[in-house]
Amino acid sequence: MASSHGSGNAWRLARSATCNSSIINLLQKQQQSIVDFQLSHGNFQQLVTPMTRRMTAGVSGDGQETFGLVELAQKLPRLEKFALLLPKNFDVFALEDYWSRCSYSTLFQNKQIVSRELMFDGYLPGGFVSAIPHIFSLSHVTRLSLYADNFWYWKPLFSSPELRNLTHFDFHSPDSFDDRKSLDFEDLFTRNQNLQHLSLHMRFLKTVPLEPMLADDGSTITSYIWPLCPRLKSLSLFDLWSVEKRVSYFPSMASLDAICNELGALEQFGLRVAEIGGCLLADGHDRQKYVLGQLKPIGKLKNLKMLHLYQDRLRIIDPDRPRRNVAAETQQLAAMLFQWAHDLCPDLQVLVWGRFTETLDNDVYSLLEDQLEREGSLDTNVNVERIPQQYYVKQVTRVQGEAPHITAVPFSRRRIQNEFPDLDLLACDTSLGTLDRIARDIVY
Repeated sequence: MASSHGSGNAWRLARSATCNSSIINLLQKQQQSIVDFQLSHGNFQQLVTPMTRRMTAGVSGDGQETFGLVELAQKLPRLEKFALLLPKNFDVFALEDYWSRCSYSTLFQNKQIVSRELMFDGYLPGGFVSAIPHIFSLSHVTRLSLYADNFWYWKPLFSSPELRNLTHFDFHSPDSFDDRKSLDFEDLFTRNQNLQHLSLHMRFLKTVPLEPMLADDGSTITSYIWPLCPRLKSLSLFDLWSVEKRVSYFPSMASLDAICNELGALEQFGLRVAEIGGCLLADGHDRQKYVLGQLKPIGKLKNLKMLHLYQDRLRIIDPDRPRRNVAAETQQLAAMLFQWAHDLCPDLQVLVWGRFTETLDNDVYSLLEDQLEREGSLDTNVNVERIPQQYYVKQVTRVQGEAPHITAVPFSRRRIQNEFPDLDLLACDTSLGTLDRIARDIVY
C-alpha cells in the first residue's frame, strides 16, 4: 500500500508492481501541496517535490538492496520526518552482504539525507545500521525512534559524535537490558544535553536500579538517566518482561521514589504499577486503594500534566459472580487520583489506563491453556474480562463558597491528541508490532 497525505489534499494509491506513469504525472501536475506520503512500490522519486516534508518508506522485500535510499538522497529536500519500515519477509542475508561491503562514501558522497526526525521500524541488517551515520546527517536529527530487535547493532549509531542534538529518543526492543547497555545509554544522554523526552521499552529494565546505589568504596553510583535530571519533561518506561510475566513490575517503589525526587521537571510519565490480585480481577475498591498507594511518590512531581499507566487489559473472573462495570471502576479510580493529586500536582489533567496492545501473559495462558490450544482464541471464554484502553481528563467544577468538585471525564484517544497537542506521551504507547504502531496513530 502506498499513500500520500498533505495539508491540503490526500491521496491513496492501490498497491501494484509499478506506479502508473499517468498517476505520477497527475500528482506532479495537480497535487503540489502534498507534503507527506507513504510508499512501497514504483518509481516514487518522481513524486518528490520541494514541498515534501515527511516520508514513510516500506521495503517490500523484492531485492531492493539499497531500499532506494541512494536515489532518494539525490532528490529529497530537507525533511521534517523520515521513517523506514522493514518487515521480516525479505532476504536479510543479501541485504547484510550488500551493506557490509559497499562504499558509503561513494554512494552518498554528494548528499546525505537531512531530516529532523528519524524512525526505523523492523529488522535492519547490522551492515545497514553501520551505514546510517553516512546516509543521514545526524547532526540535524532531534528525534530518533528505534523499534528494533538487537541493541548491539545500534551501538555504533549511539556512539556517533554527530548524534548530539536530540530532544526526543525512543528505543523499543525485546532485547534484554543490562549494566553494559545502561552505560551506553548514559554516554548518549550525557552527549545530548537538550534531550527532554525519553521512551525506553526493553526486557529486564528492572535489573538496573534507577535509585542511587552505594559503591564498595563508599561513593554513590547514580543511574543512567541521571544526566537528564535537570531537563527531562517526558519519561516512558516499560519492562517488556512484564508482557510475559505479569508479576514483574518496574519501576520498583525505590526507583519510582528516586525518579520523583530527582526529575522535578517531568510533565508526562508513563509506567506500569503493581496491582493487587495478579491476573485475577480484584475487588474494585481494593484495586483502587492499592494502585493509589503505589502512585504516592508522584505527588512530588509538581509539573506533571499527564500520567499513562501501562496496565494489563486481560483478567480472569469468576463467571458465577455478577459482572461488574470495570470501565466505571476505572473512571472512579481516575477521579480519586485527580482528587488526591489536585493540590500536589495541580497541572495533572490526563490519565490513560492500559496499553494499546492487548497481550496474553504466562499467568493467563497457564489458566486457559486448554481453550487456547483447542480454539486458538479467548473470544468466547466467559472467564476472561477484556478491559479497553481508557482515557480520562480532569474536570473541576467550582461553586462559590464550596470546595471544588473534581471528576474524571472519559475522552477518546483522538480527542486527547486534539485538545492536548503538547502532550505527546501517547506516541510512546506500548505497541508491540509495526502494524500496531501504525494503527494507534490513525484510530479513534
